[in-house]
Amino acid sequence: MTTVENAPRFTTAEAEDIALRVFGYAAAASPLPSERDQNFLLTTATGTRRILKIANPAEDPANLKMQNAAMFHLVEWGGPDMAPHVFPTLKGRLIGSVESRQGISQAVRLVSFIKGKPLGTVNPQTPELLVDLGRFIGCLTNGLAAFDHPAAYRDFYWDLRKGSGIVRECCELMDDPQRRTLLDVLLDRVDSILGPRLDRLPRSVIHNDANDYNVIITPPSVVSGGFGARRVAGLIDFGDMVHSFTLAELAVACAYVMLGKDDPLTAAAAVVSGYQAEHPLNDLDFESLFALIVLRLLMSVAICARQSSLRPDNEYLKISNAPVWALLEKIRDLHPRQMLAEYDERYVAGTNRTGLIWP
Repeated sequence: MTTVENAPRFTTAEAEDIALRVFGYAAAASPLPSERDQNFLLTTATGTRRILKIANPAEDPANLKMQNAAMFHLVEWGGPDMAPHVFPTLKGRLIGSVESRQGISQAVRLVSFIKGKPLGTVNPQTPELLVDLGRFIGCLTNGLAAFDHPAAYRDFYWDLRKGSGIVRECCELMDDPQRRTLLDVLLDRVDSILGPRLDRLPRSVIHNDANDYNVIITPPSVVSGGFGARRVAGLIDFGDMVHSFTLAELAVACAYVMLGKDDPLTAAAAVVSGYQAEHPLNDLDFESLFALIVLRLLMSVAICARQSSLRPDNEYLKISNAPVWALLEKIRDLHPRQMLAEYDERYVAGTNRTGLIWP
């Protein structure tokens, strides 16, 4: 299994050497945060930027080929804004190979840099921006509907199909009894909703990680002397791709935009409205969505507990942990019907869904 404890640990000088020697790209390197791989921002003397990606040595090469294939597919389907571009090595390969100081062979790739800021650093996150995020995720779902790859059918711990088991397994690592109790309560509620519905949810290959640091937002545009609305510039990091619930793509995006919000349901409703315009949802989707959002949040804190025990030096692993716990505290007192009501009130006049029970 690809895990955080054997993540690559190359220096910036080594990254610069790899970029020049393998890709013929002369640039200064600066490290970027990552979970189980290693990424560097490469900047040339003229300001051109690209991303060097060094894969975890335990990563299945088939997964890297799948990521490349998906990015090429999305660009061909929807244009250059849909995914990063993959650059070949000097030998014409899309995946290069280098040796670490320990003599371990590791795969390297060079991809385009998407100009903008991560959504997690953008303030305010206006309703218009969140609607645009939903639209982008809906387009992503449509684009990946025609994509398939054998490597997507893998056993992966970020797969929402495995969420309940992952949370129960990892919560044993938590020392705080109140937090463990909160996880148990919320997971029981999630299971009661999803249990009779999971087998009916459609499945497809998904990106699976549209978190607020993988979604890139354009700089404000200048319109008539003022600043125009921001929009989604693109999506990065295809390393969590998996064949799973199609609806999980939307659930992941909603989970992360709810973080730090005074009214998290309003934020989620905006994303849902944009998604619905591109990829219409049915009653089963609406009945399952809130529970899938909560399950993703539960997985986030549970997996963080496991990974932090393996790599206590990697602060990136904890980047969302505090706001996720704060959101879970709010969710304990929320009802999934409230999210539907919020969405209906703002975006679907005259609709009233009241059939779902939150135990």
